[in-house]
Amino acid sequence: MTARKVMLLGEMGVGKTSLVRRLVRGEFKENYAATIGVDLYPWHVDNAGPAGDQPFEMVIWDTDGHRGTRIVDDWYTRGAAGALVIADATRPQTLDLMVEYARAFTLKMPGSAVVMIINKADLVSGPDAVAIPAGSEVFDAPLLWTSARTGDNVRSAFASLAGAIMRRGI
Repeated sequence: MTARKVMLLGEMGVGKTSLVRRLVRGEFKENYAATIGVDLYPWHVDNAGPAGDQPFEMVIWDTDGHRGTRIVDDWYTRGAAGALVIADATRPQTLDLMVEYARAFTLKMPGSAVVMIINKADLVSGPDAVAIPAGSEVFDAPLLWTSARTGDNVRSAFASLAGAIMRRGI
């Protein structure tokens, strides 16, 4: 089975680990230790695109957020087919940084797929309560709302990235 490398990018505390644990293990933990370096999670994708696409495995690289956008300059991103770039709905500064992560990743990995996520949607009164960051519209990337706590839209976000990877033939 073919494997595709996928990055989780975003500032510390935006919920990268919580999202991937919700996807892969079906769990959410209120308290956990911050990721140091990178943790890898496999996720099997049965059918991400048009009929006839072969199943593949996403190898999800859950990165720490302490280095900011400089993480994309490291060896971590080499060979990545795509990235989920994550912001925290309750921390406005992470929304602008989400755009910076997406920009840095697409410059480093041209042609790779990107999906932008605003996580912790359950903690705000709705999409109108959060200002969508300027510049997010320039990427050929969906902007999705998720909640790792409730599981809302988590599988859809990862499936959206899997579909984009398949459509691009990466």
